[in-house]
Amino acid sequence: MASTYGQVRNELLWKPTLNDESEEEYRQNYARIVKAGFRLDLEALHHGDILASFTTLTTLTRNIPGSSDGISFNYTDQNNAPQQVFISSGEIHKQLKERLELYLDDQLTRIRLRGSVEDYKKKERKEFKLVLKGKKLGVKWKDYSWPIAIGKALDLNRQVPYYLSFICKKVPYASIEFDSLYSDVTAALPQLDNEVCQPFDRFTYYKKYFGLSYEGIKYRPYRPRSGINRKKNFRLFFDKASASYDSKEIDNIIKYLNDSNLVIRTAKVLAFASVEGDSAINMRLQEERAMVLMETLEKANNDTIDISLQTREDWSQFNRQLSRTPFQNRYSQSEWKELFENDSIEARFEKYLKQQRRAELYLSLTQRLTDEQKVTMAFSDFNRTVERYNPNARHDQHWNLIKRVFAIKKYLEIQAMRGMVDKQHVCTLFPPSINEFHIVTLYETAKIMKNGQQPVCENLKDIIVAAHFSVLDLIQSYGQNRLYVQQALDIQSFAYEMVAKGEVPKSILCQLDYPDQPYFYNLILNKIFFQEHQGRGSFEGLPCMESNLNTQDPSRQLFATTEKSNAISDSRPKSAYYYILKKIVLENDEYIKKLVLRSDHVIQFDIFEFLFYNLSNWEVWEGKLFDEEVTPEIMSLQLDRLRSMKAMICPNQMNSLTLMFHLKVMQSSLYNAQVTPLTSESI
Repeated sequence: MASTYGQVRNELLWKPTLNDESEEEYRQNYARIVKAGFRLDLEALHHGDILASFTTLTTLTRNIPGSSDGISFNYTDQNNAPQQVFISSGEIHKQLKERLELYLDDQLTRIRLRGSVEDYKKKERKEFKLVLKGKKLGVKWKDYSWPIAIGKALDLNRQVPYYLSFICKKVPYASIEFDSLYSDVTAALPQLDNEVCQPFDRFTYYKKYFGLSYEGIKYRPYRPRSGINRKKNFRLFFDKASASYDSKEIDNIIKYLNDSNLVIRTAKVLAFASVEGDSAINMRLQEERAMVLMETLEKANNDTIDISLQTREDWSQFNRQLSRTPFQNRYSQSEWKELFENDSIEARFEKYLKQQRRAELYLSLTQRLTDEQKVTMAFSDFNRTVERYNPNARHDQHWNLIKRVFAIKKYLEIQAMRGMVDKQHVCTLFPPSINEFHIVTLYETAKIMKNGQQPVCENLKDIIVAAHFSVLDLIQSYGQNRLYVQQALDIQSFAYEMVAKGEVPKSILCQLDYPDQPYFYNLILNKIFFQEHQGRGSFEGLPCMESNLNTQDPSRQLFATTEKSNAISDSRPKSAYYYILKKIVLENDEYIKKLVLRSDHVIQFDIFEFLFYNLSNWEVWEGKLFDEEVTPEIMSLQLDRLRSMKAMICPNQMNSLTLMFHLKVMQSSLYNAQVTPLTSESI
C-alpha cells in the first residue's frame, strides 16, 4: 500500500502528516517517520493502556533528541473533551533499555557466544547507548519491535481517530493519525491468512524445540602419542688403523633396541682417533668408522636416520691421561707426533692410545607403543585432563579442556567398538566435576539416535541422569542463566521421550526430581504434565511420582477435592500441577519474573490454562469459585495480560475463553444481585 495510507495494524490505519515545515530538521525527521511502521494496540487501548509499537529505533531517538522532546497521544474522552498523554524522550529511553535486556536474553539462546555473557551484554549496551544519542542508526535491531507504554487513557471515547504527535523543541511538528479502514481502501487489502491455528501444550512444544540451544561441539580428534621419547648413549672401540668394530658390541645395541621396541629418531656420532700418526689419515679413518656405524644402525632401524657426525683426534682425553703422569704439559702436540714416530715410545703409550680409538653414540629414541599401550595412555590423558579442570578459568580455556575430555572419550569409544578395550569401562567415564561434559554428551547421544544410529555407550539412563544433575548444579550455582534453563528443558524433554519410547525404564523419573524453587517451577509443571499425559496407571509403584509439595496451600486442597461433572477432564494434571501453575502466574517473585517468564516459552499457555481451570470450575449458581483466592478481578487482569500476548494462543481458544469469562461475570451479577465495574465491561 502507498505510504500515504500507511499500514493496517489491529484494524486501524495509520497516516503520517507533517504539521510544521518551517525547519529543515523537521522535514528530515518526517522523512524517517514516513519510512517507519507504527502499531497502536487497540485492545490494550480499550482497556485504558496506550501501547504503541515502532519498527525503527531512529523514530524514537533522532526524531525526539532533546530531554524536553517526546511523544503525545491525543484523544477525546466520554464528554468529547480533548485529552493528551505525554511521554518524554527520557522515559522512552528508559523503556527502550528495558526492552534491550529482553532482546539480549532472547539473543543468547540463538547465538554461539564467544566470551562471557557479561562482556557480550556490556558491548551491546554500549552500542545501544550511541543509538539512543542518535549517533548510530541501530541497523542490527531493525527487525525488532520496540513497544512503548505511553500511559493511561482515562474515560476513552472509542470513536476514532486517535493521534500520536512527535514533539521537538516544544513543537508538535508531525502526527500519526490512527483511523478505521476506509471503504475505498478495504478492497485493495491483501487476502487474510487463513492458515489453521494448531493449539499446543507442554509435551508437544518441548519436543518440537528440543536442542535449539545447542549448536554442536567442534573439537580436534584425539590422537595418542605413537611412542614415548627416550635417550640412550653407547661407546664403541676400534682397533688401530681399522674401521671395523666388535660385532658383539653392536649386537648388544641392536638387541636393546629390539627388546624395548625402540626406533632411532636421530643419532649423534662423535668419532675419535688416537693422537699418534698423520692427522689427515686419522680424520679419514674417523669418517670411515662413523660411516660404518651409521650404515649398521640404519639397517637395524629399517629406515634412514637423521645423523650428525663430528670427528677429531682425542687430545682432550690424552691430556687427561697424562695428568696422572710425569709427562703432563711437557710436550706440544707436534712434539708428541714426532715422539710417536718412535715405535718403542708408541708401544709404551699404547695403553692410553687404544682408549682414544672409539665412537661415542648419542641416540634419541622413540619407544613404539602397542594398541593396548595407546589405550592405557588415553585413559591416563583423560584422568590428567579432568584433574586440570578449573570451572573459574577463562571461557576459552574452560571449553578447550571440555573439548579435549570429550575427544578422548570419543577415541576410547572407537577403540571399544574395535574390541581394544572393555566398553563398560569406557561408558562409565563420568567426570563428576565437569557439568558441561555430561550435558554435551547427552546432546551428542540424542543427535546420534535422531539419525537412526545406535550410540556406542548404551547406558542411556546414566547419561540422562548425569546431564540432569549437572544442569541443576549449574542453575543453582549461577542463577539467572537462560541457556541453562533451556538446557534443563531439553534434558527433561529428551528423558520423557525416551521413557515414552521404552528406551529407558520409568524408574528414571524417580531420579529426575526438582527442588520446589522458582528456578524449577516450569520443569515441575512439565514433570506433572508428563505423568498425566502418559496416564496415571502407567506409573503405579513409583512413589516418587507422588507430589511432596506443600499440602497446606488452599488452592491445592481445592483442586484435589474438585470432583464435579463439569470439572477438568481426568486426563488433565491434578492438584500439584495447579499449585505450581498458580505460583508462576500470580506470585510476584523476582526469580519468576526474571528467569521463568523469560525462559519458559509457554508462559502464555500457563496463563491460559490457569484461567481455564478457574473459569471451567467456577460454579456461578452455587456462588462458589474454583479457587477462593482467584477472584473475578484477578481473572480479568490475567485475561488482559494474556490478550496482550496471544502470539501462540489460537484465536478460537482466546475468544472462547474471553466469552466464558464475561458470561460468568454477568451470571455472577445476577446470582449476587449486584452490578460491578466488571459487569458493565462484560455487558
